[in-house]
Amino acid sequence: MTVTAPQNCVVTLTSVPANPTAGQPVTFTATVTCGGVPVAGATVLFATTSGPLGIGVTTAAGQATLTTSLLPAGVNVVTATVIAATTTCTCIGVAATATVTVTAAPSCAVTVTSKPATPAVGQPVTVTATVTCGGAPVLGATVLFSTASGPLGIGITNASGQATVTTSTLPVGSTTVTATVLTATGTCSCAGTSGTGTVTVGAPTGLTAYPACYRLNVPPLPWAFATATFSASGATPGATVTFHLDGPAGPVVCTAVANASGNASCTATLTITQVLFAGYTATSGGVSSSSTLSICLP
Repeated sequence: MTVTAPQNCVVTLTSVPANPTAGQPVTFTATVTCGGVPVAGATVLFATTSGPLGIGVTTAAGQATLTTSLLPAGVNVVTATVIAATTTCTCIGVAATATVTVTAAPSCAVTVTSKPATPAVGQPVTVTATVTCGGAPVLGATVLFSTASGPLGIGITNASGQATVTTSTLPVGSTTVTATVLTATGTCSCAGTSGTGTVTVGAPTGLTAYPACYRLNVPPLPWAFATATFSASGATPGATVTFHLDGPAGPVVCTAVANASGNASCTATLTITQVLFAGYTATSGGVSSSSTLSICLP
């Protein structure tokens, strides 16, 4: 009588991708064979030292798979163990291991800057949020700018990862502006990430006119050739501010009443002749301040 040796049950375990980042799905494949022949219908338990990951059943090719995105950063030893099988081999309890090194996911960061650095009350301030993922700019992220008093506005990051909002409503003193990512796509989990910056607004130092620009009307009629918005700060709250073209004695284009912060602005329709003036002057209470008038750039 010739007695043949029993066939061996073998389990091999592979993983794809080889070098995942934290949160990235990893697919494990356990291949079960009996004497080199695939074992179909075997139940395989996938687990780590922290506990089970899940169960798979082998196909006709002897393969059971499991996909997970729960592996933490660092070295993970995953074990695939046959817990049930119908075969001439003794497969139950046979196992294989695979080591997967998970790298930490790149972190999302938001930095906030403002310009000018020390604006006067009522002066427009541009706040910029820069969103990066692992140091690389994040394009197309939606950013909410806000203070303790409420929202300032929303911006979308450009190719440099920068979103901006411009405001002239910040009060005198130090104001903390928070930029929070509402939505973003990419390898980082940026949604909810925020950064802060402090803007210190100086007290009024007198009437100050700010550069104005005009946009051509469509169609640009001679008597309604363009539209411009004129603004000034530092006026007495409640006082009337008058905006003149070509000096304090020039033609009046519009007037406005200064608000509680001393800011005043008004929009005027300009004739084809008026747009030729290179500047304007704001006057209030015997005080005047001049600034420029030019065409608005895109």
